[in-house]
Amino acid sequence: MLNPVGKEQANHSALLHLLHSGSKSPLGTVLLLTGSELVPSGKEDPENRMIRFLNNQGIDVAKMEYQYGTDSLTSSRIRSDAVKAFRLLRTRPGDYGLHDDRLGIMGILAGGPAAARIVQRLDQNEQPDNLILIDPLNFDETIPGTVFPAIVPPLQPKARLLCAFSVNGPKEDLNFAREYVKTWKGYGGHSSFTLTGDSLNLRSSKADLAESNPKLARLLKTFLEMKVEGAEAEVNPAAVPVAGYSPARHLQKLAMIAKEKFDLILIGNSITNNFEKPEYQPVWKQFFAPRKALNLGYSGYRTENLLWNIQNGELDGQSPKVIVLEIGTNNIDEENYPTRHTAAELAGGMEAIVNLMLQKCPETKIIVMRCFPGCYGGPNPTSHRNIQVQPRQLSRYSCNYSP
Repeated sequence: MLNPVGKEQANHSALLHLLHSGSKSPLGTVLLLTGSELVPSGKEDPENRMIRFLNNQGIDVAKMEYQYGTDSLTSSRIRSDAVKAFRLLRTRPGDYGLHDDRLGIMGILAGGPAAARIVQRLDQNEQPDNLILIDPLNFDETIPGTVFPAIVPPLQPKARLLCAFSVNGPKEDLNFAREYVKTWKGYGGHSSFTLTGDSLNLRSSKADLAESNPKLARLLKTFLEMKVEGAEAEVNPAAVPVAGYSPARHLQKLAMIAKEKFDLILIGNSITNNFEKPEYQPVWKQFFAPRKALNLGYSGYRTENLLWNIQNGELDGQSPKVIVLEIGTNNIDEENYPTRHTAAELAGGMEAIVNLMLQKCPETKIIVMRCFPGCYGGPNPTSHRNIQVQPRQLSRYSCNYSP
């Protein structure tokens, strides 16, 4: 056993227990995090069942253990120790007879949020190759004073995520797990979510995972053996011009553009379009009309629709002082559209719009608004409306930008 946290914390001695597979060609190493709920009295320990299964697949297992003084341990302290343990495995695998081909993290039940938080805390170059969550619990924690989730994926996930949840598991935990997986995918990561039978089958006395839950065993075996291929360059659908749903409004705006020069042009979706509604006209007349403003907002539009509009004349002959771009919330809406774009795709679509604006109006200053969060049917922003599009991809267009 190894002490990953140092002698200064001996009052809570955290040890890293290494359980080697014995395979001559191991597939990698997994840091296993579990919750105290795992061990039912008088039954086969599901943790040991999982360790045996992983070892049989050629996976070495590293498991956190505390030797004494654990009564006052906090979850934050355990997470901190686990991050140190993971970094030890990442940077010095050969010292402990481990292979550095693939390093993953597995969180079971209450170990699920701990595993997710480790990935959340790691730097981009430290990310695991795999993250596996089995029946993860307690993903409902929010940032104090907000409705935003405290447990979220990294903004640029590198790991492959697999989440398996019992069909008879707690419905609230199931929904939070689904949202986490959706957000992972929304951030551009590879993720999959699968419903199984009782994933850990705590009631089973069988020592073999393949017997207690064959579906989960097959799922894990396939996932662990899967080779990671290099990503192929693909066309970004958010940056391919597509005609929108309001051709009549487009023709109306082209007629206005042909007649008059505007100093301020607002381009966007319904958030911009709504300024033409009677209830918002007082605001428009007070703040925008005196600045010779034109509203080019279209309800329901996405980046690809605005690209089509601009390519088809909506900025022709114009040289405004300022253009305000507000777009994106519909790109990441899975409720009302057949496809949803990832955060990276959305940023690429916004970048394509800005590039086209600069070609049409090279002297114009452009204000790009961040995509707004939102929700459907509840107080919490759902994953597809809570995507934080990183501004770095667009920041080089700023007049104050320095690489």
